[in-house]
Amino acid sequence: MNKLRKALSPESGGCTKPFSPFNIDLGNRTTPQINSVIAREFIIPLFSVIRGCNGEWQECKKACKDQRICNMDWITPEYDRAEVNAAAKVLLKNHSLSDEEHQWASDIVNNWRYAHNYPLNTFKVTLRSYAKKASPNAIVAERRKRLESILFKLDREPKMQLSQMQDIAGCRAIVDSKAGVYRLLEIYKKSNLKHKLHRVRDYIHNPKASGYRGVHMIYKYNSDKIKTWNNLKVELQIRTQLQHVWATAVETVGAFTRQALKSSMGKLNGCGSSHLWVRISREPRKPLSYQTHRPTNQS
Repeated sequence: MNKLRKALSPESGGCTKPFSPFNIDLGNRTTPQINSVIAREFIIPLFSVIRGCNGEWQECKKACKDQRICNMDWITPEYDRAEVNAAAKVLLKNHSLSDEEHQWASDIVNNWRYAHNYPLNTFKVTLRSYAKKASPNAIVAERRKRLESILFKLDREPKMQLSQMQDIAGCRAIVDSKAGVYRLLEIYKKSNLKHKLHRVRDYIHNPKASGYRGVHMIYKYNSDKIKTWNNLKVELQIRTQLQHVWATAVETVGAFTRQALKSSMGKLNGCGSSHLWVRISREPRKPLSYQTHRPTNQS
């Protein structure tokens, strides 16, 4: 990273001006010409620097024979589960908190969130490898649950403890077909992973009330050599492209209407949200049709 910072600085020997596309003299060029200039003057040099840094990183990894974490500050859990659960309950009482209480609770909960980063990264690497075997065009992504989403879920499910929440860290594979979903699931079941498969939920055979389909696997991270993150949970989601579009649509409509539609909650036009989504999702192969109302010629 020091090499990258040096290359991006104006004082760099190989860069006589601030390394930014906003400092390039574009003149009266057209949009395609502007794109070409930015690519030549900024993006290509930047990628060359990154490749150099990546080479250093590969050499660094080879030197780590004991498989310890190499020059990376992964967050570790600093609080026991009782403290984590207590801090989450404090944040749920946001309206009555002092600044000190809010800061104390936020630090604990955020430490718990960020402590999932290392297990999440481990599972993402494995998922990317397995997904390509099941579906060559698979897309793999990761996400860590936002604090607002965590508190909303705890408020919605009062009996849940934060330390028991299974989807704080999540990876997703989007594959070409339903067959690809089950191929990937079978690869995981036959793998020799040391991590513990905690639960499998098949929402394709048993869709959620919102119409959501997909397969979820909950794993508990487990390592014989680095036990710091053992038993932290990571959720793996497998969907087809069409199922992903559906899930995204439900979530987007929920965001605009400010309703938890993906959790099968809320109402639309006086009807339960789940009623609307289930009615449409019962015939997934039938294209949705609409009618256009053209004005009639009236004198």
